[in-house]
Amino acid sequence: MPQQTKFKVGDLVAYDGSDEAFITFICTSYIVVCVRQWEDTQALHGVRQVNILVYPHEWTNIIPRNTNGTF
Repeated sequence: MPQQTKFKVGDLVAYDGSDEAFITFICTSYIVVCVRQWEDTQALHGVRQVNILVYPHEWTNIIPRNTNGTF
C-alpha cells in the first residue's frame, strides 16, 4: 500500500552508513537517497551519483540531518 513520508526532495539525511546523503526523489512507493556524489566533467550534468532506492518498510532507517550536519 502506498505511504506518505515526512521527507522532501533535497533533505539532508544519513542512510546506510553515509552521513552526507540527501533525498533526490520521492513517490508513495519508494524514496531515492543519494549516498555519494562527485564532479565528473564527462557526465551529462557534471556530476555522478550513487543512489539507493529505499522502500517504505525501510523508511525508518533514514535519519534526518540539520543543515549544519548534525542529527
